[in-house]
Amino acid sequence: MNNSNKKIEIISGNFFPSWTFALAFVLVVGTVVSVGYQLFFAYEPIWELISVFAVFSIVFSAIVWFSKNFFEFNPEKKECRKGFYLFGFKLGTWFPLEIGKAYVAFQRYEENVHYTYGGLYNKNVMDFVFEIRLVYPDLSFKTLVNGRDFKSVATMIQLGKMLSSIYRVEFKDYVKGIIRKESLKK
Repeated sequence: MNNSNKKIEIISGNFFPSWTFALAFVLVVGTVVSVGYQLFFAYEPIWELISVFAVFSIVFSAIVWFSKNFFEFNPEKKECRKGFYLFGFKLGTWFPLEIGKAYVAFQRYEENVHYTYGGLYNKNVMDFVFEIRLVYPDLSFKTLVNGRDFKSVATMIQLGKMLSSIYRVEFKDYVKGIIRKESLKK
């Protein structure tokens, strides 16, 4: 099998929304406080309840903190899947990828997130998100995959070129010059 027919996998970003990270952190802190209280202050320890709470908190937190978004494209079958990735385990359903009259675009946009810490401290965070889109003649689009890290971005460019070749559609790289300029700044 030649290299152009190899499956492409992109693992990036967090699978769960940001509020679940805060919940996982609160559960771990609650576990530490509960165990500490049982060790130093409790007259009648309830280790069974504490151990169940601790195991649940640690497992839930590990799943939330280490799970990633997953995208895979199989060029031989022209199928892709999106889903959940955790420690080598991939969960997602395969579906046929039909492009139709669309072209493939590699684009970048800015994501602006506003964090408020109990009303005491506000912070705006801006980050660049890169994505592969299918753009249709009416200029509507469908996002196939997005990511922020360098490895994901490099793989997305390969994916765009592969989709262009397989489906015989145009691949527009709107980020080419921007990435070069950003790398020269550093």
